[in-house]
Amino acid sequence: MSAGQVVRRLAGIQAQFPSAAGLAVKARTVDLVSGDVERALHEERSIVRTWAMRGTLHLITAEDYPWLVPLTTSFTGARRRLTQEGVPADRAAKAVRLIERMLEKEGPLTRAEIVERLTRRGIRTQGQAGAHLVRLAALEGVVCHGPNRDGEPTFVVVRDWLPQERSKGPDVPLGELALRYLAAHAPAGPEDLAAWSGVRLSDARRGWQEIADSLVEVEVQGTALWMLRSQTFDADSPFEGDLRAVREAAACVTMGAPSYRFSARRSRPRSQKPRLASHSGSQDGQAWVPVDDGRHPPGETTSDGGDPSP
Repeated sequence: MSAGQVVRRLAGIQAQFPSAAGLAVKARTVDLVSGDVERALHEERSIVRTWAMRGTLHLITAEDYPWLVPLTTSFTGARRRLTQEGVPADRAAKAVRLIERMLEKEGPLTRAEIVERLTRRGIRTQGQAGAHLVRLAALEGVVCHGPNRDGEPTFVVVRDWLPQERSKGPDVPLGELALRYLAAHAPAGPEDLAAWSGVRLSDARRGWQEIADSLVEVEVQGTALWMLRSQTFDADSPFEGDLRAVREAAACVTMGAPSYRFSARRSRPRSQKPRLASHSGSQDGQAWVPVDDGRHPPGETTSDGGDPSP
């Protein structure tokens, strides 16, 4: 499995710290090494590091970029924060245009280099303003992370960096997002999808409705959650059934474990053994699915989306 396939399988991988993101990719395969992840990022450009889910840095695929970034990010918080930093909306818009032009002219630049050039053009960059201006340009789909230079990440213009032949995206983006999320992190509910992705809860519920025919309801510690039908298998003969279904059911644990649970109220102690949840979606009226392997930290949380990390 390639780095791009792993990232696509999970929809995105948290990448506030690039080294941790690389480890997250490698941990989900048996034959990838660090060079494979770097090659996918900087040579093949099949994956890209940018602000996506919840407005935080993620690895996502170049193929998913056109629909996933607009779906899971919002300019409102970034612009509000810039106003707090003393940069009004019109100056922020001018800064984004300047960033695009300087990258087109000069090629990849570090954040410090971008901020220095913005300052020379009269844009306020004091405090966190400079970092948030670069982040705004990324949220608007203008720039993304490019190659590292002497250990420092640089920024590039998206249309110059990513492959030109990109898909227009799925017909039902919310449904596709729900499918991807469940394939990696099931069992879950719309609330989990909203917390993980940053979309509104009403949109997460709409995504659930769009894939309703693909879902089965399961009960986990008294809570109704959902999985994909392809992730379930017959409890009476789990090893003689559909091997693909067994593999996918296992993958929801092995591939999703490190970022698997967002809601502290659904977490359980590490010492508690994994358990099976029953549902009535199988033909014989009874099936079982693995719901957790106990490896995720109880009450795992995430950034509030305001971190302009490089």
